[in-house]
Amino acid sequence: MIHIALMQQNVIHDWEKGNKERISNLVNTNLKLNRFKLVNNEADADLIVLLESCIFKTQKHIKDFENILYLNKGNKRLCTLNYEDSPPGFLPGLYSSLEVFKFDPAIHISWPHLVIHNEYIDEARLDEQSQTTTLFTFSGACSSPIRRKIFDLYKNHSHKYKIKEVKKWYNHDESEKKSYIEDIRQSKFVLCPKGIASYSHRILETLALGKVPVIIADDWVPFSIPEKEYFVKVKENSVPSLIQILEQKENEYEKLRINAISVYNKYFDPRLCYSVAFNQLTDLYTNQLLKITPGYIRNRWNSRKFWKNNRWCIEDRVLRKIDKMLKSFNG
Repeated sequence: MIHIALMQQNVIHDWEKGNKERISNLVNTNLKLNRFKLVNNEADADLIVLLESCIFKTQKHIKDFENILYLNKGNKRLCTLNYEDSPPGFLPGLYSSLEVFKFDPAIHISWPHLVIHNEYIDEARLDEQSQTTTLFTFSGACSSPIRRKIFDLYKNHSHKYKIKEVKKWYNHDESEKKSYIEDIRQSKFVLCPKGIASYSHRILETLALGKVPVIIADDWVPFSIPEKEYFVKVKENSVPSLIQILEQKENEYEKLRINAISVYNKYFDPRLCYSVAFNQLTDLYTNQLLKITPGYIRNRWNSRKFWKNNRWCIEDRVLRKIDKMLKSFNG
């Protein structure tokens, strides 16, 4: 059995400080499901899982990555549980928001962020299904151009959809959280457009409530599971045709809905989700990481491809500064 030790970095958000203990407690309630054993001492571990902070990283955080390189010295295998927006994809492991052009299926696993911030969703899952009254819904902040386009195109009232722009960020009150849930429960499809990153928390929330997520993010990587028919993917440039596209999908709705419920219960139910996630990392360790030499991570760090994918090269940084200056001048 693979021995896993959990580790957190020194610089994390206050609300992340209890994650290691919380995750350990959840995992230890599913011992029969686990294909691994958690150990407290990193020296006793075959695999170290870094619970990365969601603090956004750029080339300015090079020191943090070099500290990770130091941790990876010797024969210890190191991987990550990462839910940062648009992460660099430096380490092997599970990522919620790693874009397709950075994603390497040999070392990366696409996985949702396993924390649902709306505490009323789990309770709502147990309720009877509400009557479906709309084709699709979306309620959220305008954090990307594609969301702006959705709000502008579908601002007029219609019985086919319910679109609402919200000018809040993780500070919704109880009534707003419950209204958000009811909007999802009354719709067949739930739009999950890219925001700051290609992944949206709305995907997992939609699956939890037994509805069908509509992914509108060209760079999003589907979750690394065998099941595929539990969501609808719409290209970003097809947003003006959403009604027609989803009306054509209505005949598949019941199958997609049942698959969505099954996928959530099998992989992402909060009572077992971390055990399932660490089983995925155990398989990654057995099938891939044992083949990787200790110098692989350092070579990856030093490769131009890695820096170019993250737009950290000098020419990329210069172009960003020029673009910023032009926007400031024009503004």
